[in-house]
Amino acid sequence: MMSESEGHNRVIFVQTPGYEGARDSVRLAVERLGGIRQFVRPGERILIKPNLLAPTLPEQAVVTHPAVFAAVVELVIEAGAKALVGDSPPYRSLHRLMERTGHLQAARETGAEITEFRESVEVDIAGPFRELLISKEAYEADGIINLPKLKTHGQMGLTLAVKNLFGCIVGMRKPEWHFRAGSDADLFATVILGTYTSLRPRLNLVDGILALEGDGPGLGGSPVRLGWIVAGADATAVDYAIAEALGVKPEELPLVRCAQRNGVQIYPEVEGELKKPETFQLPGEKNIVFGPRTFRRIFRRWLTARPKAESSVCTLCGECIRYCPAGAMSQPPTSGPVAVDYDRCIRCYCCLEVCPQGAMKIRGGWFGTIRRPFS
Repeated sequence: MMSESEGHNRVIFVQTPGYEGARDSVRLAVERLGGIRQFVRPGERILIKPNLLAPTLPEQAVVTHPAVFAAVVELVIEAGAKALVGDSPPYRSLHRLMERTGHLQAARETGAEITEFRESVEVDIAGPFRELLISKEAYEADGIINLPKLKTHGQMGLTLAVKNLFGCIVGMRKPEWHFRAGSDADLFATVILGTYTSLRPRLNLVDGILALEGDGPGLGGSPVRLGWIVAGADATAVDYAIAEALGVKPEELPLVRCAQRNGVQIYPEVEGELKKPETFQLPGEKNIVFGPRTFRRIFRRWLTARPKAESSVCTLCGECIRYCPAGAMSQPPTSGPVAVDYDRCIRCYCCLEVCPQGAMKIRGGWFGTIRRPFS
């Protein structure tokens, strides 16, 4: 097994044209890190944690592609360990979601055991919240291999390796944390980082072959082909390296800032092939909450970015209404798309994540006309 410091900040980029080459690219990335036996012992129960946000097709670039997942399962089994696949959709059956995404068939073909997160254990985390309930199934696994999808995120800028571990919070506890942290992305980052440090995946493999840009992380974003498999033992180093490769200043990402404030030294050693994109579209304007408390309601309503449903796409299915942690979404009083109470809206953009039609978009307030994010 790799020691805590040996090669810890190495980040491997492998360029691949499409998912038909995903198996070879995953194996090459892991081999360049020292091989799968650096991360997995025979007889262990290894949890493989893909991004299974929504029941979407692989070509929509919302979930980790099943070809990447299958390649990792094969490596784990070859190392003599038991491969588990787990996640906790907010209100959907994991089996039904995996059937839609193609992961159920991949699990059956490779021999992975499906483990839906149902129970929680309490862990101590740094920061103002002090304690966190995370998946018992994830916490008690012998080791975790983290399989994020490279996507944009309305609140956090990008959702990569560290953010993917937030999926180990069970079910509806996730929107509860969005509500507790409110519109403060840096505060929410402390919760996400606490989840990551409590679980410490041994290996992170990011699916960036087909990534998601624009108003991600759900169907509001747009697929874009980067051709990347990115691997590393340290998730913060992986995220930092990907941000730089996309032309994003890593310090502009709340999770990177949070890690640095907590004393994490992030100096990725990047290796391998890397074809950088000429452009990569980030989400709409960031949240700006400032000034005296009595004025923040006005600032939030009129000056900052906000979610808005496109009337031509919204089917009034009610998914965003059921999931909204602030209770800001409702059926319209007459006709039109779902209504949003912007006084209650905390700009967590959960509605973008769960909308099955991709109807929710990030729309800028007046402040966005004079300030763009990540500039």
